[in-house]
Amino acid sequence: MSDGVGETGTSERAGGVSLVAPAGRNRSFVWLGFGFAAPWLAVFLIGSIAVVVIAGPDQLRIALLGALWVNLLVGIIHILAVALVWLGAYARWGEERISLDAQRFEILRTALGIRVPFRLKREPGDGVRVLGAGEHGPGKGPHARLEWHAGGSALRFGAGLSPDQAEATARALHDFMTGEADSL
Repeated sequence: MSDGVGETGTSERAGGVSLVAPAGRNRSFVWLGFGFAAPWLAVFLIGSIAVVVIAGPDQLRIALLGALWVNLLVGIIHILAVALVWLGAYARWGEERISLDAQRFEILRTALGIRVPFRLKREPGDGVRVLGAGEHGPGKGPHARLEWHAGGSALRFGAGLSPDQAEATARALHDFMTGEADSL
């Protein structure tokens, strides 16, 4: 199992295989989440409470409506800020749980107790491949090292893996698929 520091784990489960890998460590997301988004949310929360507390009894209704309207007007920014806090936590402490069985391939990204699933239905000819150095997108952050393709869809994952761990993960998924094909 993973402690979020770079260890990976593989386990057989009923009818499938499950792997745990750390998330790719991206300092930009950590900085945006905890350096910008968390303070933004804290300032608005404290400010909204302070306006209501400071308002006198005769202005309480206006203060409540004002705080509500200001928060509704910047609601989209609040939603983005919450997402950035989760993304920062994912980049710092998150993990990917990769599961493969006869029906589907799933990546479950987890941070702060919140799980975000990505699933692809199994199809004939689906499989995993290790991405080469030139197949990554632009940017300085960590890039996915593996790609699962099924039909016209693909999921990239494994940004927190070393090249050796990526090879071992691809081998484990391939071994499961080969064993599955042998049992048919």
